[in-house]
Amino acid sequence: MREVSLAILDVAQNSIDALAKLICISVLEKDGLLSFTVTDDGCGMSADKLAIAMQRGVSFKGSTGLGLALLSEETAECCGEFKITSQEGVGTAVFASYAASKAKLGDLGATFVTLVDEGYDVVLKVQRGENIKMYDTRELKSSFGVAKLQSLGALRLIREDINQNN
Repeated sequence: MREVSLAILDVAQNSIDALAKLICISVLEKDGLLSFTVTDDGCGMSADKLAIAMQRGVSFKGSTGLGLALLSEETAECCGEFKITSQEGVGTAVFASYAASKAKLGDLGATFVTLVDEGYDVVLKVQRGENIKMYDTRELKSSFGVAKLQSLGALRLIREDINQNN
């Protein structure tokens, strides 16, 4: 099974391909459960597309069409759950959960910094037990500017902060 952070990146890439301007990622580690939700304001999917979106080989962007199918299979293998909702013209939400003992979060910091871009914004909320941290590219871009934020030093510090206690 791939690390959960890579599944999050895959889902976020779908949001980018759907022309989202805001991608919200929530990661929760609590009570033996590891879960994430990715929501976006992208183009969304019709009910017909949503009905087939998790089938292997189905892609609406010319890719392999394995991402959502693999995510669904991985969550089932890890005693978890997978849900996707979407509304055309509004956006999409993907939820996945895993038994924490069967899944590894991986490098969530690298996932976040990979998503730093001028064309859209990302909000990451990480909750480990009662500890909650928020990372918002809108605030980071406002404070540092995109060019400075994308400098190796700034992204390294953000990555390390996200991965603290991981």
